[in-house]
Amino acid sequence: MNKEDTIERYDLKLLQHIERYVAQAVDVKIPFNNCVTGSVAFSHKAGVHSKAVVADPSSYEVINPDDFGVERMIQFAHRLTGWNAMSHRAKVLGLDVSDDQVRAATSMIKDLADVQDIRLDHVDEILIALGREKTPASSSQLRVMAENAPPELQAALKDAVVAVENFEQSAAASAVASVNFDTQEERMSTTIKVQGHLFDESILNKMLDVAVDSPCEFEVSNLDVPPSNEEASTALIKLEADSTKDLEFTMLAIKAVIDSSSSPEEFNFEVVQSSEPVV
Repeated sequence: MNKEDTIERYDLKLLQHIERYVAQAVDVKIPFNNCVTGSVAFSHKAGVHSKAVVADPSSYEVINPDDFGVERMIQFAHRLTGWNAMSHRAKVLGLDVSDDQVRAATSMIKDLADVQDIRLDHVDEILIALGREKTPASSSQLRVMAENAPPELQAALKDAVVAVENFEQSAAASAVASVNFDTQEERMSTTIKVQGHLFDESILNKMLDVAVDSPCEFEVSNLDVPPSNEEASTALIKLEADSTKDLEFTMLAIKAVIDSSSSPEEFNFEVVQSSEPVV
């Protein structure tokens, strides 16, 4: 039986739900390294490894996790992480961060990971803080300009390269310093990304009204509003709760706001971060 026949004949996305049901019924834990449905089945860590998966998932995955309704996880918060994986994470979050800013932050995160635990929400906080610090051109762009500029401009452009490099390092250091690494995440947390015309029909207001009335605590960790009305806005909303049930209830209620709009197909709703409680 080939892949297409199997996918058509069986609802493979039910596999993880059946597995969890059986595990709860017989009171056993699902092994973290369980094939397909284990928590690290599609986990990628090393820098070169992660870069290859971002470019072409089939380079390290013989089956597609989407076929089974499970998520690919690229681990960022560790000493082996690479800047390509960090850049990919910034794009997932909908952030406009230059590669040079990401390189500077990645180097600091790798150093920190040698001496303390860093979670994905820490990495996200750093990237979001970096997204607020923008320059007209990155140091790499200015360096190329300097190499191709007339002699009378080269000295000025080289000085600009040094100044922007110093800014990128300073911005990365400031972003890392803004994160409180000492606090433990004792509650469940999820970050959702919503893209679309959030201000039409007061969609954003309605979503936040749902969050206010929910059993969760929430924070709008980033809101990107483009200058043109034709472009979509992006909101990152972090939810915290004492149970998965409360998180799922709130996410479904927020999703219902979008689904009840006049053009639900124009919105994109996705979970970009979910954490288990650490005690």
